[in-house]
Amino acid sequence: MLAQPKFWFSVWRRPRVTYRCWRDYLPTKTIIIIAILFGVLAVLSDMNDLRELKEDSWYANLPRAAIIWIPIVLGPITGVSWLYAIAGLLSITGRIFGSKISAKRLRDAVALGMIPWLYSFIITLPFSYFIEPMMFRLNGGVDTIPVNFDIIKLGLFLGAFPLFFGLLFVWPAIVNIKLLSQAQKLNWLPSTTSAMLAVVIFITLAVMFALPIAAVLGVSFAGW
Repeated sequence: MLAQPKFWFSVWRRPRVTYRCWRDYLPTKTIIIIAILFGVLAVLSDMNDLRELKEDSWYANLPRAAIIWIPIVLGPITGVSWLYAIAGLLSITGRIFGSKISAKRLRDAVALGMIPWLYSFIITLPFSYFIEPMMFRLNGGVDTIPVNFDIIKLGLFLGAFPLFFGLLFVWPAIVNIKLLSQAQKLNWLPSTTSAMLAVVIFITLAVMFALPIAAVLGVSFAGW
């Protein structure tokens, strides 16, 4: 078995080996901590995306204090719910392709798969919340930027974006596919298909659950 701290890093390089070593040894407390951290950072990321989506949406006009309290309250619920719901759904959708792995084993794979996304959030969120607004203020509060800066930005984009995007978004997705295929004992294609089915079912159920609550609270999603 890998030494206790190493799965935080080994899952990046050797996801299949990491899962085989830790599938029966991941403490439930550690799994819950990973899920809570994932939920908090995911809610923070979603809040930033929604605030930028439309300036006159109700989300864009949230007070600054909400940026702190909403992730603290909703983040743990979101992360833990996602962990157990997706693991349960994967155990169901995996059976379509012949997998008979329990939800507990899949829970370990889902938890390990959250770790690369944690690093991705930790790197991208400071840019979204601090660096990007600072650059906006330095430019006088307008979206248009000087021509010289455009040239520099284009050079950085062409040079750094593929590496940045690959490390922070593409590779974590590949890691998750490898973990799930190892856990389900399936090839990558049926494992990925079962994961997509599980996500679609989860989103559908979440929307069906959220719409009546939004109606009772009088919240409209039309402004998004």
